[in-house]
Amino acid sequence: MLKYEERKLNNLTLSSFSKVGVS
Repeated sequence: MLKYEERKLNNLTLSSFSKVGVS
């Protein structure tokens, strides 16, 4: 469960960085 949450958080952070990069 912890790994799943960590991966979820990582995905969210990656998405945020991607959006900022595109912008």
